[in-house]
Amino acid sequence: MWYGDKREARVKIAMALVEKGWKIYGWKNDESDAMVDYFSPADWDGIAEKNGYVLCIDQNNTRYSGYEQKEYIGGNAVYKTNARIQKLEAMMNDEASTDNEKASCAVLIEKEKEKSGMIEKYKVIETYPTFSFANPRGTSWHIEKDGQIIAKGKGVFAVNDYDWENKEKTEKQQKAEKVEALINRFEKAIKDAGALKAVVIKVEKKVIKPVEKEDKTINLNDVLSFSYHGHYWVVTDIYTNSKGQSCITYELLGSEKRGYQRLKSMSVKSYYQTLDRLNKGIEEGTVKVYTLQEVTEYQEKTVFKKAARKQNVYNVPAIETTEQAKENNEIVNVSAEVTVTYNEEKQGVEIRFPSKPENNIIEQLKAYGFRWSPRGFWYAKQSDKANKFASSLQVDYNKPNNTEFNGSVNIAVNEDINIDDLHMYTVSDELQSRLHSSSLFQVDYKTDCFNTFNELQKDALSVLSQTDNEYLQYQIKKYLQSFKQRYYTQYIKILNHRANNPSWAVTGRGGLNVRRYNKMQDRYGNLLSQFSDMKKEFDNRMDKFKTRIFQLEKERLDKEVNGVVEIPEFKIDRKQITVAGYTETTRVYTYKNYMITKSWGMYRVFKDGKEVDTSLKTTSRLNEAKRFVAYLISKDESTSTNENNDKIRILQEESESENSNQQQYISKINKKIESTQRKVNALSGDYLTNTWKRQQEAASREQKKDNLNLEIKILEYLKEKACSNTMDEFDIALLVGSFREDMRIKYRSRGRYNNEVKYPTINSDADVNGWWNQEVPKMQKRLNKAGIHNTEQYNDAIDKYAALVKAIEKPVNPVQQKIKKMESEVKLYKIDGYFPTPKTIVERMIELADLQDGETILEPSAGNGNILDGVNEYIQDNNLSAELHGIEWNYTLRQILELKQYKLVANDFIEFTPFTKYNKIIMNPPFEKGKDVDHVLKAYECLKDGGRLIAIMSPHWTFANDTKSIQFRNWLNDKGYYEKLPEGSFKESGTGVNTVLVVIEKVEEERVRVN
Repeated sequence: MWYGDKREARVKIAMALVEKGWKIYGWKNDESDAMVDYFSPADWDGIAEKNGYVLCIDQNNTRYSGYEQKEYIGGNAVYKTNARIQKLEAMMNDEASTDNEKASCAVLIEKEKEKSGMIEKYKVIETYPTFSFANPRGTSWHIEKDGQIIAKGKGVFAVNDYDWENKEKTEKQQKAEKVEALINRFEKAIKDAGALKAVVIKVEKKVIKPVEKEDKTINLNDVLSFSYHGHYWVVTDIYTNSKGQSCITYELLGSEKRGYQRLKSMSVKSYYQTLDRLNKGIEEGTVKVYTLQEVTEYQEKTVFKKAARKQNVYNVPAIETTEQAKENNEIVNVSAEVTVTYNEEKQGVEIRFPSKPENNIIEQLKAYGFRWSPRGFWYAKQSDKANKFASSLQVDYNKPNNTEFNGSVNIAVNEDINIDDLHMYTVSDELQSRLHSSSLFQVDYKTDCFNTFNELQKDALSVLSQTDNEYLQYQIKKYLQSFKQRYYTQYIKILNHRANNPSWAVTGRGGLNVRRYNKMQDRYGNLLSQFSDMKKEFDNRMDKFKTRIFQLEKERLDKEVNGVVEIPEFKIDRKQITVAGYTETTRVYTYKNYMITKSWGMYRVFKDGKEVDTSLKTTSRLNEAKRFVAYLISKDESTSTNENNDKIRILQEESESENSNQQQYISKINKKIESTQRKVNALSGDYLTNTWKRQQEAASREQKKDNLNLEIKILEYLKEKACSNTMDEFDIALLVGSFREDMRIKYRSRGRYNNEVKYPTINSDADVNGWWNQEVPKMQKRLNKAGIHNTEQYNDAIDKYAALVKAIEKPVNPVQQKIKKMESEVKLYKIDGYFPTPKTIVERMIELADLQDGETILEPSAGNGNILDGVNEYIQDNNLSAELHGIEWNYTLRQILELKQYKLVANDFIEFTPFTKYNKIIMNPPFEKGKDVDHVLKAYECLKDGGRLIAIMSPHWTFANDTKSIQFRNWLNDKGYYEKLPEGSFKESGTGVNTVLVVIEKVEEERVRVN
């Protein structure tokens, strides 16, 4: 934009701000003089202030922050020069001077001026308010207060633009309206900011810092520091010189501001020393060894949040949990359920979730008119639809059955959209008559309209038939109805234009001159262009829906394929194959009737000589192709005709003797139980769960195991009925695996969405060769064999299955479920000194402790209770009675211990003073900075005479020469002994540190000496 336009916009805004009570800074009056051709128009520096809020317009830097506008005094006064003042001014303007030095210089200059009687050349007439930021990138204005940006935006210079085609308002009126709108934005920003309160938050920041090593050994890329200067040095080489001495070369490392990166300059300083000399310096403390590690730091930042207001909350009483607010040491209550709030003041409804909901719930919230508020809830205006959805969401979400491990729930769309409304899109008889009168050729526009919208309907129905996702179907229907209305409106506009403007051949321009007739034709062309663009928009949206359906299907298939555990052994061979008309002899991998070969950079899968469609599952790697074949084989087995033949054979043999049927059923059930149990065993094992991905994999395995265990229980139930010869037609049908799986899926689906399951029928509107119409006969055949021929019988069968599951399925213990979830989550936290004790080490510690009946036992660093769990299990197995106490400082870990019902006697073990001393203390203390030594010495004080202390410790004290380690070694020699634990004992807990097991017995005579 031209500078003159910017200046004019600033001037208009400044004058409008003054009318609203703003104080502007840097205003310059218009000093132009046309008589002498002097041009000096009005201008403004872009700074204004009101009630402590600073408005900055077109500020690319902070030059005007605190700026002093001075005026030359003038006159005939003689100004004395002072060399001391000149030196102080130079020092104050020096960039190397600190803030304290600059302030001192300013004070000394004032004193020197008073002493010498100097006369000021300038006087300050105006001081601009201080602000901390230039306009943020992409903005032309911002408002700040107390060093924080309250509001920002753009559009300042747009106030000088106007629409020259708008003949209703003059240029001046349009510009005045834009200025007023901009000023109102400023006023609204400071009004809303008045309701804000300053909150100090901590912002996490990852930095690289040198951390001192414990073992003091020097390795390649370690960092050294020396007491005689403050730089860090990185070890670049370790070698042996000609004298047989080990030497270390080190060079200067970048500063903290550079992130401790190695310098790339050719002249970087580099030195070397012998290893013996460096080790001597380490012992004397003049040399220290570090490693560069990523450390989390927290910086305080002030943000502004809206203050809470009074609200009427109507919701089911929520289960509440308490968490320790670590930042301000306050106890806060966190609702564990969805709450619905009706804001009577603004006639709105607010929904609050305990955690971020899943994407499908967010999409449904948006579909019902809810939008996310920065105040932490979803908001919509009150209506019957919004209120009904909020109530159903709250009820469904808060059901224990519908809450998964992440606290999310799938909620079906309740609104049903009717798309069978083509009769509404028609051409009236009156319009048809006018169209016939204005054209030489008579067209049946009613039929044309029906055909047009029928094609749209067919395209949408074709996409709908490709998915059974209810929410996606709802979105497609909703878009179809919206588009049909817009498309119909445009279609009628075009027909009306044709009727109102007869063709040239009929009227010869209809009395219009050439210019007006051409304009009319241009408008008609625009209507046709918009109509064509709308059809393109519809096609593009349908393509997007198809892509989304494809992605969902691919995700489902990927999930099922990745869930395959057992991959069969393939036989390697060479065969002649033909792909895309090209025949070649290549390596193939075969298993049963499947074959894998690589062609055109992809692994292709063949079944019975025909290539398998892998459009939904890429097979770019051999392992993926093998896993995909294993999935296809398992799918073939699950839908194989063997089980159907078994079902036919079972039904045919009903006329035979009951004993023969009974033995066949029992034998079949036993085989299925053995097969299912092998699948459960394959999913069982020790897997690491120290990352989010591994925890998700473990949850998926547990879900599969639960489904398989449920199937085993159902088979055992059927076996009991087979033994008593009381099986009915439904029980016999359950012997077929595909029927059991169908019942399980429909039972879970109906319980989750509360929808009636319908008997599968052919969809006449869908493609005859579509996947649904191809699967319907198979599903009907399977259900007919179970005596199911309609929807009522289908739902009755599911009711029977639900009653069976309810009878054999054990209720889930919510406490145990919560403990398991918290123990999984805490593995992802970084808690200082927390590394859970593995079960094998706990068993060894209990063996050394020699637990007896009636003892009191303490675990001073209880963690998540692994040691206490082992002790408790040992006590119960041996019918002993004991009192278990624990100490833990971390709030989350204390919650887990409280859920396990362990007695916690303190938070900090070092500050702990026991009422009575303990018979046994079994502990795994923190290792960093020698804390394990302090904890063991403290534990010895808490031990009764004759008591025993078992502790896991770092081996540092066994070889280190610091005073603390030497004293502890000497002390332990008289008290007990230690044994080394195998390397990698704590690998499953996320650390590879070596450990030792210390055993101490407190004999009675020690008590006298200690006293």
